[in-house]
Amino acid sequence: MTAAFTFPGQGSQAVGMGKALADAFPAAKAVFDEVDAALGEKLTAIIWDGPAETLQLTENAQPALMAVSLGDAARAGNRSRYRHRARCGVCRGSFAR
Repeated sequence: MTAAFTFPGQGSQAVGMGKALADAFPAAKAVFDEVDAALGEKLTAIIWDGPAETLQLTENAQPALMAVSLGDAARAGNRSRYRHRARCGVCRGSFAR
């Protein structure tokens, strides 16, 4: 069976997003760890603990949403019988594919 994934864009971020995902699924946690390592800082601390004003900054919101989206895709890829054929994202009301 095939599926399409739609990922949220800036404005969808919220403090705490992705924490339960990372706690429950090692594949998702690995994505968050990789993002932190690539950035050389703990973006996860901002995502999970805030403050909201810091998370809302574009330089934090964009990679935070990407990390959560990729973490969820990693979770789905490990547990799903679906093969994704399409991916798209929404950013400030626009669609990208």
